[in-house]
Amino acid sequence: MRFLTARVRLTVLFGLLFLVAGGALLTIDYLLVHQRLAGHRTGPTTVYVFPTESKKAALANGDVAKNALIDTKDLRLPNGQTLAEYQQSVKREAARVAERQLLEQSGIALGVALVLVAGLGYLMAGRVLRPVHAVSAAARRIRANALHERIPVSGPPDEMRELAETVNDMLVRLDASFAAQRDFIANASHELRTPITTQRALVEVAASEPRPGPALLAATPTMLASLDQQEQLVDGLITLAQADHASGPRVPVPVHEIARDVLDNAAAEAESRAIGVDAQLRPVVVSGDPILLEIMITNLVRNAIRHNVDGGALTLRLADDRLTVSNDGAVYETERVAELVEPFRRGEVDRVTSEGSGLGLAIVASVARAHQADLTLQARPGGGLAVQVRFG
Repeated sequence: MRFLTARVRLTVLFGLLFLVAGGALLTIDYLLVHQRLAGHRTGPTTVYVFPTESKKAALANGDVAKNALIDTKDLRLPNGQTLAEYQQSVKREAARVAERQLLEQSGIALGVALVLVAGLGYLMAGRVLRPVHAVSAAARRIRANALHERIPVSGPPDEMRELAETVNDMLVRLDASFAAQRDFIANASHELRTPITTQRALVEVAASEPRPGPALLAATPTMLASLDQQEQLVDGLITLAQADHASGPRVPVPVHEIARDVLDNAAAEAESRAIGVDAQLRPVVVSGDPILLEIMITNLVRNAIRHNVDGGALTLRLADDRLTVSNDGAVYETERVAELVEPFRRGEVDRVTSEGSGLGLAIVASVARAHQADLTLQARPGGGLAVQVRFG
């Protein structure tokens, strides 16, 4: 029963209620008819036979038994039954036939009515649940980047209206919470850029002095690399906030051209590690934000190179509104793959390392959500990862 839909459960409930009510009515009707027939069967019946010429005189003086030729209560049939006993058996058989016919015909009528009630109940259940389907459809259309949408509220102040208003109130709270989170990330990222820029300037100025100390010269590359990493982290956070908040106008974007430019820009890095690139790009145009789509494809290609092995392979396929990027590399556990789209997750270890900010696939997932695209990650049996983005 729990595996049935709500509409089917309501239909079954309507049918059971009708069956119980109809069964109770049939039982009462049967008992009343049975009692009525039983009353007619009680009491012996005496029949007298009179001479034709003396019948009126016998009835007139009231002495029926004295003037009768014979009292049939003493008359016996060939089977040994008296006429009164035979009459009673005939009445009982007639009552049983009447009761059986009553049950059969009433049962057939109840079955036919049950089928009709089930059909009407199914239609009525669909009509009753129609507002619930409308609420569900509206809720599916509302995503994290479109929490400003609301479920239409109409009709009388009943349970369905209360449900829609409750969901709208929840969306208001979620919208405020998401907006506060995005604003915090964006503001914090912008505020972090200033001290990072200041630190970089101080290190570069100190290292450019006519006679910098040996310790400063030795620490300068490490400090600059650390600042580069912090800048990548801040840029990633800003991009992540922009992707989650993307709700501007959409334009047709030639994804194949963006993918080709990204591969050209990454060619030098791939060649430095002897990574073979196999790209097959068919024209695909989607409606979206060209900057965010370029960031998404760049992160996919960059991750496929940085998390590859020297001399490995990178494959990029674009066709039928599907972008697939796969690479060689370490063997991933299936449970681990699902976590890679979370911020600061990088393959075997968490948080940030000397390479990247740990936000690459998190940004890819956010851009995919902003464009109503499905993101799928799958570990390759021989090592590495295959990432597919299917545009809606």
